[in-house]
Amino acid sequence: MIPAHLKFVKIAERGKSCFITINRPEKKNALNDILINDLKDAFNYANNSFDNRVVILNSESDAFCSGADLKSLYKMKDNSFEENFNDSKNLTSLYEIIYRLNKPVIAAVNGAALAGGCGLASVCDFILAGPKAVFGYPEVKIGFIPAIVSGYLIKQIGERKARYLLLSGKTINGSEAQNIGLVTKFLDEENRYYKEIDDLCELLILNSEQAMSKIKYILNSDYYFNIEKLAEENAKFRSTESFQKGLEAFLDKRKQTW
Repeated sequence: MIPAHLKFVKIAERGKSCFITINRPEKKNALNDILINDLKDAFNYANNSFDNRVVILNSESDAFCSGADLKSLYKMKDNSFEENFNDSKNLTSLYEIIYRLNKPVIAAVNGAALAGGCGLASVCDFILAGPKAVFGYPEVKIGFIPAIVSGYLIKQIGERKARYLLLSGKTINGSEAQNIGLVTKFLDEENRYYKEIDDLCELLILNSEQAMSKIKYILNSDYYFNIEKLAEENAKFRSTESFQKGLEAFLDKRKQTW
């Protein structure tokens, strides 16, 4: 049964496709504890449901997901290491659920996917980008580090391209994202974008569910980084001068000079 308690996520099943829709438009679908837990429950439902063969993560907003929300960022200022570590592990566990899901996951992005929101897209098996899609890891611009997603990103696009995205903090459009391998396919027209989502779902549904599940298991088995250590580094960095200064400047809406 579809979870009834979800506040910021909608689940809709159409044929053998399960659509998980982020629905916090007033905050540009920014991540907080409730949304993270809603997404975890939604993906666990999709993983265990016999009624769907493919999962689509999309959004009900002009943004896919803008990263952590301001209240969550502000709360970090006074958090203990233990609180920050637990918070980091909560986001880590969401990424792991999506990355290791036993069925294909498509991120349908037609808006801003930034920071933790770009991480959400990056851990999916496919990213389909519409004409309004933008991607980026701008954490470095506010004195923070995108530690949790770095290992996934290296595995998805290679170290050289990951270094460019993570160190520059640059935001790129769907066409650029496709050129570096972050995006599976960029569609420059709305109609083509929505058709491509349906076409890819239909293509995957035609395949053996058991075979796709085993392929995902094989692809995920060579785990060459320690996700626990990355979460620890993320939590430690929240207490540094760099992050505190950058966060204050970001919250004050002023540019921090490094």
